[in-house]
Amino acid sequence: MLIGYISDENHSALCGAVVEFRQGDRSWTLTSSPAGALYGDLPEGDYEAIACCAGFGSKRTRVTVTTDHPHLFRLLSDGFLGYMWPNWCR
Repeated sequence: MLIGYISDENHSALCGAVVEFRQGDRSWTLTSSPAGALYGDLPEGDYEAIACCAGFGSKRTRVTVTTDHPHLFRLLSDGFLGYMWPNWCR
């Protein structure tokens, strides 16, 4: 079953990202495909999800897994974004 997709701040797919889904004392660990898709055999319901990928900050959130609505995970890169000096100072 398609659980969701994981991408960076530019909406580019993250391959090899790891997402752990916790429900009570049970947990499932999924790894994203080259397209950023997360596939797994999770029962429908509410979960705590922890996502991480090398070069990106980790994320912890609550998600509801259903068969008809894939969840979108977005991780922010550890690098700098934007200009290092304001563009208007030229």
